[in-house]
Amino acid sequence: FESSRSNWLSHKMFTFLAARPAPLLEHLHVELRWHDFSRAYPAFLGHHTPIALHHLMLRGIDLEHLPCANLFSTTLTSLKLGFGQLWNSIEDFFVALSLLPSLEFLNIDRDGANEPHPACVVPDFNINQVTTAARSVALPNLKKLEILETADFVACIMRCVAFPTSARVKLEAREPHDDESVVPMRDLVGIIVSAINAHYA
Repeated sequence: FESSRSNWLSHKMFTFLAARPAPLLEHLHVELRWHDFSRAYPAFLGHHTPIALHHLMLRGIDLEHLPCANLFSTTLTSLKLGFGQLWNSIEDFFVALSLLPSLEFLNIDRDGANEPHPACVVPDFNINQVTTAARSVALPNLKKLEILETADFVACIMRCVAFPTSARVKLEAREPHDDESVVPMRDLVGIIVSAINAHYA
């Protein structure tokens, strides 16, 4: 009974959200980890871009189940991403990031709790084959950066993203899962150190 009631309430909620624009929506926190039934309602914000959205948190969600197609808008000042693949490549991720010049806080941490191998926001990649140029992704208003990810992802972020030297930075470069990375850990640490030195030179 409780399951049927939850499904009925979810259907009502997602139908309501999809049918109406939300021009005053400023904070959106979507976590679908425990709610598989919500995956029956992709794009549950409909085709309405939340033009006033400033704070966005996504966890346990993937590219096929984004609340709306234009979710990553230029008004965002805070972006928190958990596990779940949201882009088809690291280059696509950097393109999206470059469209967020107002971003002040960026947190990426795929700690999946009970997930044995939580998915990163991008699929596996070889950092030596990434086409995004060094320091080409500008986040001029960033005040706080927190990246708790595999070493290759951390290295790529630090090499490609330019942000103010006054920003507070927290990095946790984790060992890749199984054969996720084809680049030795020692080389990845070297890339991170070089990127940090270049940033604060």
